[in-house]
Amino acid sequence: MKAKKITVIGGGVIGITTAISLQEHGYKTTLITHLRADESHPHGSLPEFATLFPAACIVPHTVEMADLLEVFDISQREFMHLATIPEAGVRWQPHYELTAESSVEIPAHTRVLSHCEAFGSSRDHLPFDAALGHRVYGWVADALFAETPIYIRYLYRRYLSGGGELETRKIERDEKTSSGRCCQLHWTLVPFVV
Repeated sequence: MKAKKITVIGGGVIGITTAISLQEHGYKTTLITHLRADESHPHGSLPEFATLFPAACIVPHTVEMADLLEVFDISQREFMHLATIPEAGVRWQPHYELTAESSVEIPAHTRVLSHCEAFGSSRDHLPFDAALGHRVYGWVADALFAETPIYIRYLYRRYLSGGGELETRKIERDEKTSSGRCCQLHWTLVPFVV
C-alpha cells in the first residue's frame, strides 16, 4: 500500500467506486457513510440513494470532456469484464434513444457501442410507434446495464474483501479529526474506472 490514507465520504455508487479505485491503485482507504447502500432498507421509505432502483445504462449521456471516446472505451472494456461475473449484476441489452424529430443525429460516443443503427425513416414499424400513437425516430445499440441493487452489493463486497475500511456514521461539517484539525468537505471530480 502507498503511504497515504484517503477517506471517502459517501457510500453511494460514486463513493464506493472511488474507494475501490483508490484501493486498487495502492492507497489505504476508509469509506464513511451514514447509510450503507448495500443493505436493505424498509419498503415504502423515501430512497436515500437515487441509484438503488433503476438499472443504470453505461452510456455517457451528460458527460463532456475532450477525451470522452477514449474514457468511454476504457469503461466499456471494464464493464464487459464485469458482465462475465454473474454476481456483479452487469448485462447486455438493447439501448434505445427516442425522439419525435425525423432528423436523427447519432452521438459520437456510439462508435464505442456494438450494433448501433438509426431507425425511424428506414423501418416501417416499431413497437414504440403504436404505444406512443405516432412515429418515433432515434437510434439503438447493444449497451451494458448495471442492475443497481445487485451491482452495489458486489462493489461493497469487492471493497471490503480488498481490505477497505468502512465506518457507518454521520459526519458533521465541523467535526474534528484525530489530529485536531477540522474536517473540510470538498467536491472533486475524479475520472476513474472500476
